[in-house]
Amino acid sequence: MERPVVNVVQYQQEEIKQVDGYEAAALLAKYGYSPANISYNPTQTEITSNSTLTFEEMIAEQGRKQAEERMRQYIEQQRRLNAPRAISFDQNNVGYSETKYSSIDTGNGDSIGIQIQIVTDMKF
Repeated sequence: MERPVVNVVQYQQEEIKQVDGYEAAALLAKYGYSPANISYNPTQTEITSNSTLTFEEMIAEQGRKQAEERMRQYIEQQRRLNAPRAISFDQNNVGYSETKYSSIDTGNGDSIGIQIQIVTDMKF
């Protein structure tokens, strides 16, 4: 028969450290996130006790805030969907193409060669 083994486990200590913007960017870069795509905006959560609102009123207010956020996201999504997009041309959708070559005199005896290409999907 084996004797029981007792291990004493100490409680973990949780350390909350405030990170400034530079340190946050350095940590993100260290783990492969580009700081251009991620913005660090620290927000302070304030807990306020507003005793004038009932629980139902607080729930209704939170529901209104969530509905406004959903509407804002929907409008932003529709704006992106309806925004103009660049069109890429390939040999299948080119209706007209014209290329002109020219040179521009720079004034000191040199010239710059340019190519002007006009491409459209409309048939002429």
